[in-house]
Amino acid sequence: MANCSISRLINLTPISLDALEGICARAFPNDPAALLLTGGDPSLIGPQFRAIIAAGHLAGEVYIASAKLSSSDAHAEKDVPVAVAVWFPPRTSLWSTEEQRQLGFYDFVSKIEPVTREWLETTKYKEEIGKFFNDSISPNTDVSSWVCNAIAIDPAYQRQGIGSALIQDMVQKRGGTRSYLALCATNEKNAEWYKNRRFSLKGHIPKFTGPTGSVPVYALGTSVE
Repeated sequence: MANCSISRLINLTPISLDALEGICARAFPNDPAALLLTGGDPSLIGPQFRAIIAAGHLAGEVYIASAKLSSSDAHAEKDVPVAVAVWFPPRTSLWSTEEQRQLGFYDFVSKIEPVTREWLETTKYKEEIGKFFNDSISPNTDVSSWVCNAIAIDPAYQRQGIGSALIQDMVQKRGGTRSYLALCATNEKNAEWYKNRRFSLKGHIPKFTGPTGSVPVYALGTSVE
């Protein structure tokens, strides 16, 4: 792995949120799944992830991988975030409370074209993806599992083992708790990546359709004893 350290983000400042939003925007510049949730507007991918990170910091756990970079002082280094993972614990989920939605969700959806905005703001999106997800990982559910809603690695640091380290860090933290970790991938390549990191494929929708397009969705999960 690259010379990175992984830690839970305790204090989310506007500066750190800006940095993490930038990582996600660079990691998913034209991602079909991200575009599906923005009504096809790539300029809203950053704000979308900003709302996910802020909600995760409030109701879940946010982990960052930081790399040491040289500072303006030739004898000093500083830690710079290069990757982020957002997990929600059992009995909660992304944007499920008003408090979460106040942290960027409403600002994000206010900029989306009207049809997609209605799809996200009402129960249509949550009902469809929620039913598929819970049916797939049964007997576990999204309220009995740790669910990862985002993993993003800055493109300059991809393929260096950082994503694997973020997954392994969570597995180690949940060790001895009989937890279930679950997530969705939205292309076959990523689904295979997770399968190579102890996750099992639990369900697959060839086309999950929103107002502006469709993407495949793969539900994956793993037990941590």
